[in-house]
Amino acid sequence: MYHFIPYEDYIMGKILNSASKRTVIAEPVINLSSSNHFFIRHISRILTAAGNDHSNEKFGKERLLVFFNKHKATAIFEIKGGRDIIGIFDKE
Repeated sequence: MYHFIPYEDYIMGKILNSASKRTVIAEPVINLSSSNHFFIRHISRILTAAGNDHSNEKFGKERLLVFFNKHKATAIFEIKGGRDIIGIFDKE
């Protein structure tokens, strides 16, 4: 979803409306583009650039949890190690 910042709410609405039963979103919350090591941070930002001015903006854990809850996630799981969080959204 971070590739869609600042339009993440609009895109999420489209995704949820087009789902027939369920939507599963996995999103990283620990990103190499936030590394303290300059070289790793620089290369990862180049490789993940989405072609917009917001490509360096990512979801942190708290922001993603707020986002998932805002869109009524029916379940939220943190992957072992805490790098990714999965949100499950069932069609109402």
